[in-house]
Amino acid sequence: MASLSLAVNLMMYFLGVMHLNLEDASNLLTNYMGASYMISVLISVFADVFVGRYMTVILSSLVELVGLLLLMLQARSDRLKPPPCKDPRDPTTCPRVHGSNEVHLYLALYLIALGSGGIKAALPAHCADQFDAKHPREKLQMSSCFNYLLLSLCTGGAFSVTVFVWIQENKGWAKGFAAATGVMGLAVIVFIAGLPRYRIATVQGSSALKEIFQVYVAAVRNRKQQLPENPDELYEISKNKASPDTEFVAHRDRP
Repeated sequence: MASLSLAVNLMMYFLGVMHLNLEDASNLLTNYMGASYMISVLISVFADVFVGRYMTVILSSLVELVGLLLLMLQARSDRLKPPPCKDPRDPTTCPRVHGSNEVHLYLALYLIALGSGGIKAALPAHCADQFDAKHPREKLQMSSCFNYLLLSLCTGGAFSVTVFVWIQENKGWAKGFAAATGVMGLAVIVFIAGLPRYRIATVQGSSALKEIFQVYVAAVRNRKQQLPENPDELYEISKNKASPDTEFVAHRDRP
C-alpha cells in the first residue's frame, strides 16, 4: 500500500510539482524502481550473514518510513519545492527543482527504494522461518502463509493504485504521501508487536552467493591443474583442499 502508488503516479509528481522534463522524470523513476529490486539481492546476503531476517524487515521498514516522511515533508513545504509556473501553458516558465531541494528528493526516493528492497528480500524468508517443512501440519500452514501474503500484496496494491492515487490527484500530494506514510508506520508497529511469537532463525554467517563465489574463485585458481586419472586421488585432493567452512560430499562409489 505504501510504495505501489508511488510507482504508478510519481511521474505526474515529477512533471507537475518538481518541474522535471520528460526525459529526466522517466530516468529518475526507472532508476528508483530498478534500485529497489537490485538492492534486494544485496540485502538478502546482509540478512543471512549479519543481522537476521526479522531484524532486516524492521530496519528496512524504518528506512522506508523515513523516506516516506521526507517525501511527505517536501510535498507539504513550499520552501522544499520549486516555485509554481508563471504561465502553466508555457513549460519554460516552470523553474526546475535544484540544489538542496533536489538532494532532498533523491534522498527520499532512494531511502524508500532501499527499504522496500529489504522488505522484498527478507519478509518471505522470515515467513518461511515460522514453519517446519518436515511437520505435516506446519507444511500446510506454510503454504497458507504464502497464499495470504500474496493475497495481502494484491489487495494492498489494488487499494494503493486506486484510493491513494485518488487522494494524491484530488486532495493533494502531501495528503497522498501522508496516507502512505501512515500505513507504513502502522506496518512497523504490527510487525514489531509480533516479535514475542516469532521463531527467530539464527544468523548463518554465510550465504549461497558467498559459496557460489568461492566455487568460481577455486575454479579460476585451479584452471591450469591437471586432473588425476585415478578418482580416489581426486577425492583426496578435494578433501585436503577443502576450506574449514565448506563441506564436501564425495560419492566414491561412482564408476
